[in-house]
Amino acid sequence: MTLAPYMKQPFFVTDAWQPIETAPKDYSAIILYDPEYDAEYPFEGFFDADVEMGGSGDWVNATATRHPCSPTHWHPMPQPPVGAA
Repeated sequence: MTLAPYMKQPFFVTDAWQPIETAPKDYSAIILYDPEYDAEYPFEGFFDADVEMGGSGDWVNATATRHPCSPTHWHPMPQPPVGAA
């Protein structure tokens, strides 16, 4: 999945990003930002309670074979386009 088309949509405004501490930890797919992982692009990820990194689970990059990451901010996934099949 590429986020480039979504980055031009109005929902991607600076004040919409939220601190990672407020992100859902229920396997919901969300958009993550990790400045050390790839500062240029946000990516899809989720909190995986089954990953035993420190015994309490970890954030993983869903687009990189569940690679652990350390995001600082998150954003909800966008709604699909109106009229999409």
